[in-house]
Amino acid sequence: MLRLLRLAALAAILAASAAMPRAQAQGADAQQLVNDAAGTVRQMRAAPEVRRSGVLRRARAIMVFPNLIRAGFLVGGEGGQGVLLAHAGRGWSDPAFYALGSLSVGAQAGVQDASVVLFIMTQRALNSFLNNNTFTLKAQADFAVVTISQASEAQLHNADVVVWTQAAGLYAGLTVDGTDIKQRLEYDQAYYRRPVSAAQIIYGRAYNRGAGVIRGSLGG
Repeated sequence: MLRLLRLAALAAILAASAAMPRAQAQGADAQQLVNDAAGTVRQMRAAPEVRRSGVLRRARAIMVFPNLIRAGFLVGGEGGQGVLLAHAGRGWSDPAFYALGSLSVGAQAGVQDASVVLFIMTQRALNSFLNNNTFTLKAQADFAVVTISQASEAQLHNADVVVWTQAAGLYAGLTVDGTDIKQRLEYDQAYYRRPVSAAQIIYGRAYNRGAGVIRGSLGG
């Protein structure tokens, strides 16, 4: 009996030891994603259409996907990883981690990757991301999703979500309508070194010093 207990304890120790390098690797990947997202934010803030519209100033939250992997010529591409931050007082929260499903793409030439930023303009839209492990971003009669470069001023002011995209190469027709967005709970746990939900992160119950790079890029 004692031998079995010792074997069980040894197995538990080995399992924990094996999990540590994976968690450390995920934490490093999460920080790199935060760094990449900060670069995308700087590009987005310099875009004339974003500056004119004032959507960043009015947004309840922002979701940034800095590197969307493309899957070939004239076909739909796969999604990528991203972060969600919310306005917190005069600044921004730390990031929660998300994954974007496959995208629909029209004609494209030499597109290797793309960046997408979602401006979450209403509390109900933010709640949809926080309260569901998977949320389908789809324009419906009671849920307005618009693209910043195509929307009128009135549409921008009435939208639940405003989309900004940037791609390397020539492209047309990139859309996130109907795309699944999933929480990356394993990245959240690795980055904050404890189990934590997206809502807890957004509402200030988790902190990582490394998040300062993206908060700074957003202006606070």
